[in-house]
Amino acid sequence: MNNRRILMIVGGIVGLAALCCVGIIIFSLITDEDSGSPTRSLTALKTVCDGEAVAETAVYDPSLSGQHPAAIIQHVAGGESIFVSTAWGYHPNSLEEAELVVCLQDVVETVTETCEYDLEGGGEATITRVSLVADYQLIAAQTGEVVDEGSIKANPRQCQDEETFQDNLSFTLRGDFGEALAPQLADYLNTP
Repeated sequence: MNNRRILMIVGGIVGLAALCCVGIIIFSLITDEDSGSPTRSLTALKTVCDGEAVAETAVYDPSLSGQHPAAIIQHVAGGESIFVSTAWGYHPNSLEEAELVVCLQDVVETVTETCEYDLEGGGEATITRVSLVADYQLIAAQTGEVVDEGSIKANPRQCQDEETFQDNLSFTLRGDFGEALAPQLADYLNTP
């Protein structure tokens, strides 16, 4: 009876260990940066902003009609970079789909306006509007070729006559690079 109980415990531990190993293997296949899996992370696109081409990406051919997927990447402090994709309908779904990368550098934030409001129940609240200015390069991901470059200014929406304030009585509205870049790069992102 004791041997049977020990065998069940040992069998349970071995089974649990096997499940853990299988889980780790599956997870590493999905997230492995060096695999040829179509589920590969878009992280490799960050190297395009450092001057490296990414061979696994799609070819950018401006003579082909249709949408040309592009990721927006911003350099931040410490040599790190982040994806910026709010209000951006061109973000690629996979590394293999990406054709272009928009690299934002030297981002400067400027307070454009501070809007003050009197609350109905008493008290005051503010909205700070912040514009963003940056230099950009539009780069073909597969070749590293610079397709376009310039400066962009992203302005936040205007303060409304009436605003809704919830838990935080004050908040900041920032410009959105996606909204600002879409019309400026339209000829590269969507070709007839």
